[in-house]
Amino acid sequence: MGQPTMAFEPSVTLQVSTDDCDGSCAETVVRIAAANDACDMCEIRLRHCGPDGGRLRLAGQAKAWPAAITLADFLVANLASALTGWRVLELGCGLGLPGFVCAVLGADVLLTDVVEACPLLQSRVKQNAPQLRGTVQVCPLSWGADAASAAMANYGNYDLVICSDCVYEPLYGKSWRPLAESVTAFCRAGSVALVSVQRRDGEFEDAVDGVDKFLKAAEEMMPTISVTKVFVSTPLEIYRLERQEC
Repeated sequence: MGQPTMAFEPSVTLQVSTDDCDGSCAETVVRIAAANDACDMCEIRLRHCGPDGGRLRLAGQAKAWPAAITLADFLVANLASALTGWRVLELGCGLGLPGFVCAVLGADVLLTDVVEACPLLQSRVKQNAPQLRGTVQVCPLSWGADAASAAMANYGNYDLVICSDCVYEPLYGKSWRPLAESVTAFCRAGSVALVSVQRRDGEFEDAVDGVDKFLKAAEEMMPTISVTKVFVSTPLEIYRLERQEC
């Protein structure tokens, strides 16, 4: 597949809301309206708890975080008509909002997170299958170069790698380093990574959020990679990482 490109798509809009009408389990409701044949009005519902009502004590499962919504918006605005047939990998997916949006628009998506989150992700896939033009698979995946190599051996390469709000050093420690290893490993020639972050420098005892460390590490791990800020709406930012042709 050719190099992924970004082009503004004015005919597609995304709406995200939270529904807790029955008082038992909140859901993030995602509606995608399009003026082309991608979908007239697609709605996916991402439950925050499992079929038995149980909730995971994981931050990513608590709600749709702003960085995830921002990334989904960016994908809809820039890639809606291009995603059909793309292979998309979401790292540390949480609810899986950006990944599900890609699948609605025709991509074949692999959602990855910690093993504890996978049964809940599988239930979301089953619930939303009729709305998906593409496909969604789920697998547990640790970050790091070795885990990335094993995943590529099992699942192949990807056209687009995405992640959102996976860097915050006061909460996640220095996991930004193995994340950078994963992103640079999956970012093969002809593919693109989009990393959405929320800047939080100084929010916790004047600690840095780790975003700049992550970006520097990615550049050092792969000197041929380019890092470009493609979106900013303080405190939210999206970075595009891609391997440069030699």
